[in-house]
Parts: sequence; C-alpha cells; structure tokens
Amino acid sequence: FWYRVDYAGDAPLRDTDIVDVVVKETLTDGSVIQDMALSGNVLSQPLNAYPPLFREAIGHLKSHGSLTMVVPPALAYGEDGYPPKVPPNATMVYELRIDNSKAAPGT
Repeated sequence: FWYRVDYAGDAPLRDTDIVDVVVKETLTDGSVIQDMALSGNVLSQPLNAYPPLFREAIGHLKSHGSLTMVVPPALAYGEDGYPPKVPPNATMVYELRIDNSKAAPGT
C-alpha cells in the first residue's frame, strides 16, 4: 500500500497501548464508504490486535497522528468487493487518525 503521513503525532506508541482510531474509507472516485468521525464511532483496541495492514500504517505514527493510505484491491476487499458499496477489485483510500492512546491496564 501507499501512504502519506499528514501529521506524525506527538507521543510514541507501544505495542500494548490501547489505541483509538477514527477512519474515513472512500473509493478512489471520492465515494464515502464509511466515515467514523461523521458517525461518532471510534475503534479502540490494543495496537497489537489491529489487522496487519492497519498495524503497519499506525506504526508510522505517534499518538494523535494521521495519515492517508491507498490500498490496492488485493489488500482491501479483493475480487469480490463488498457489495453493495464496494465494487469488485476496488482500490480503497483510508484517512486514518489516532484519536487517543493510553497504556493498557497493568502495563
């Protein structure tokens, strides 16, 4: 995948930190598939529990950082897409922002 760091962030992250992520997912034509900021949703889990693609992307950031990544079909929804919103073989664009992070309990 390709990525551009929009803001590096401020505090380093550890693999065990609970990381709150907000994602906007679009097609390359700008069609919005999901916008967590607009819907008020946050994905919150330990950094090491994120899928490999997102874990790698987050690894380029610190807390409160953000990046934009372009993901080819093979690493996104593949040949099947995700009907009805994501067509087959769609390249996806993700705007990912770390809303917050905190040490996991007991660390």
